[in-house]
Amino acid sequence: LNILAKVRQLKLPEGAPVRIEEVLSRFQASLEEFSDYIADISYFSALMNKHDRRPRLTEFALRPVAQKVVSRFPSKQLAATNILITLPEGLQVRSSSEIVDTILFNLVGNALKYAGDSETITIGAEVAGGYVVLFVQDQGPGIAREYHGKIFEKFYRIKDDRVYEKKGTGLGLYLCRFFARKIGGDMSLQSELGQGARFQLKIPL
Repeated sequence: LNILAKVRQLKLPEGAPVRIEEVLSRFQASLEEFSDYIADISYFSALMNKHDRRPRLTEFALRPVAQKVVSRFPSKQLAATNILITLPEGLQVRSSSEIVDTILFNLVGNALKYAGDSETITIGAEVAGGYVVLFVQDQGPGIAREYHGKIFEKFYRIKDDRVYEKKGTGLGLYLCRFFARKIGGDMSLQSELGQGARFQLKIPL
């Protein structure tokens, strides 16, 4: 705030290419973006501390977890998108419900943020190779193959204007993979440009 006050006191020479109001507007936007970044870092740091201990494994059904996750998003954010939960009622895993909840919340949030005009986001699962593969699939613009190997790296953000115009830290998917591995699972991505994206959490049976 003190910095903003000093900027307001500046007097630019007559004929300068920018006005003080423009400088203030850009500076205010930068401050807000930095503030959001710090808030995200604090949030992810709290998640790391929360899940730092050895995970507590219990038997639980996946469908109620998905329903709880979706219910935490404000109705305004869900207004233009149909979230379809196709998980069978009886599908259960022995894992950490807290970690699965955290990962699923992040994946659904990413789909809502980055999938553009995706009309439907599907939360489903398959059983394959000794794992339950829980997935979040959107109908957005998709992700080029060149980014698939890097997208779970710390602080990595896809070099695409559609991504950079959205605020983010590049930590969400990194932490999804980190937490997935703490429960003996892993994360993966299936996507092609123009064909949406499907993020998958493998949970050991």
